[in-house]
Amino acid sequence: MTTENTVKERPPTAFRCGGCGRETENHQVANGEKYLCSRCHHLQVYRSRAGGGMSHRTFVALVIASLAATALAGFSLCFLYLFGTGRVSWFLPLFASMLLVVGLPAFLLSRRRNLALLAASLYLPLAFWSFLWSLAPGVDWEYAGSMGWSALFFLSLACMGFYLYGRDLRNLSRR
Repeated sequence: MTTENTVKERPPTAFRCGGCGRETENHQVANGEKYLCSRCHHLQVYRSRAGGGMSHRTFVALVIASLAATALAGFSLCFLYLFGTGRVSWFLPLFASMLLVVGLPAFLLSRRRNLALLAASLYLPLAFWSFLWSLAPGVDWEYAGSMGWSALFFLSLACMGFYLYGRDLRNLSRR
């Protein structure tokens, strides 16, 4: 005679935010419901089973690693431009705009952990940097207009990110 031990999965009593790590109670939350963390605005999706989501440390580590890779690529291009052309008057605005590309999302990461907002804060100054890069003399691009069009593309991505963040703020509850 075999007996089967059936364990009924109970929903967890507390839910940990994937952005800031804050624990929240899950009273009266339907399975699959989306909401924002009231502290960091990280988009949450409630699942009745524990696990399956990204921890807040992993989220922060991935964002920081992505910003570091972006900074490394952008600053190397700025310094290569300076060493290749010797034009400090164009290097300084390119360098300053790259500081904005990395600094603005890093500043917002300390306050908000919403991925749409972080992406929008990255793409907005990146659009400005791409536009400046397309105008920089001495680069002798074969396809100089491609950087100008990429600036427009990054600007549209930034607008879409701000739209998604605003839509989530208006429509989703905060817990």
